Amino acid sequence: QRAADIAAKALGSIPPGAGRVSEALSAIEASARLDGAEEVQPRLAPDLEKDATLRRFEGDRPLGARYAVELSVAYKAAWTRVTQCFSRSTPPQSWLHAQKRMSSWAAALSEATASPGPPPGEVAFWGVEACLGTQPFSIVSSSEGPARRSLPGGALACLSLKLELADGPWVGGGPVVIGGRGPARLLV
Repeated sequence: QRAADIAAKALGSIPPGAGRVSEALSAIEASARLDGAEEVQPRLAPDLEKDATLRRFEGDRPLGARYAVELSVAYKAAWTRVTQCFSRSTPPQSWLHAQKRMSSWAAALSEATASPGPPPGEVAFWGVEACLGTQPFSIVSSSEGPARRSLPGGALACLSLKLELADGPWVGGGPVVIGGRGPARLLV
């Protein structure tokens, strides 16, 4: 839970008027490190109107009116990943609906399959990852093929979702506790 809180707070630290990738990255890095993160790995889609691909950035470039940030954080050897879309104006209503759909869909993750089936909406991609072995994240199941393994109830995983909405792409994601006897739940 602490790693998820660090990631959510770091994303929340991005200044509302941020106009450059460097502004977003420096705010994220400072917040996460001050909260004790051991590793901080951000990826950005700096302009969702042009491309929704999340990438690592070394240099600087302008942020579009709508952009997305994916943040992977390690705290006490526990990794988590949170993905969020940002808008420099009022976010479209479709983003709120997409977030609600993702939460509902995440609740269907169970220990039996670690895959709830395809989410609602025009899905470009979905994936469930978990820390297995020595790698921070391993794909457990995704839209690109059948489930590769199952996870026990109570296991921590990270859900990623990319939807093609009428007003443009939306990406979201967050840590989820896999359901055992009850429904799964997103931590942020």
